[in-house]
Amino acid sequence: MKRICIAIFCLIPLFLCACRQQSSQPTAYSRLMNGQIINWTEQEYPFSFGENGTLFYSLGQMERQVPVELEESSVPGLYASDQILAVSYPSNDRLNVLTSRDNGKTWQEASLPLEGNASWSCIGFTSESNGWLISCSFAGMGRETHILYKTTDGGQSWSPVESDLNDVCARMLSCAGFLNDEVGFLGFRYENDPMPTLFMTRNGGENWSPLTLEIPEEYADCNATALSPIYENGQCILPVDFSNSEGTVAETVYYISTDLGESFTIPSNA
Repeated sequence: MKRICIAIFCLIPLFLCACRQQSSQPTAYSRLMNGQIINWTEQEYPFSFGENGTLFYSLGQMERQVPVELEESSVPGLYASDQILAVSYPSNDRLNVLTSRDNGKTWQEASLPLEGNASWSCIGFTSESNGWLISCSFAGMGRETHILYKTTDGGQSWSPVESDLNDVCARMLSCAGFLNDEVGFLGFRYENDPMPTLFMTRNGGENWSPLTLEIPEEYADCNATALSPIYENGQCILPVDFSNSEGTVAETVYYISTDLGESFTIPSNA
């Protein structure tokens, strides 16, 4: 186990993705095939390990530090919006959650019992009160088990959701995102299929069903991996990476839904 500090920079954005997103959009962290964690929505929210075990989490230029105990093989979950910052990380058989509503000046702490290890966790909020958290535990041979937690009090307490998720798909999670307290998506790394392994819930995560997307003809021979969706102003954006057999991404296609995931289309100018 190693001790790290989460360094949070506030105030001035470092740089923005070219005109595709607005600064008000929340983060959407996803895991690539090589294990790298990325946020496709905003380059102003990167995080990386620096010297002396420091985890740099960048929102601008003012540095704040939050000491945590992070297990060697785990990657923390991170979420940032204009209203809420959140960090989830495992330590000593617990899954810890920190939330802040003042740009990291003060933090609220919660701790959950954790069965086994947690190699990665994803966290997000759909409102000031409602949030979701998924812990991912590596089970070997490309398998991973998951526990979904929900909060209705802004992160003060979290409760596990009885779910059929691990019966439906227990592979390596690539993405996660809820549009509201009921509708959510989980994506998993590809299994030699051009169709992304993507599941959807409409009852808060209790039950999950496969989601089928139309694949452009030019990517029919590619492998597809879904990235975490975002939801803003009545529109859900769901990116899908199409890659060749070597894992090199040929193109990222942005699917759009305006009906809470009932249907997805590819914009004609994409």
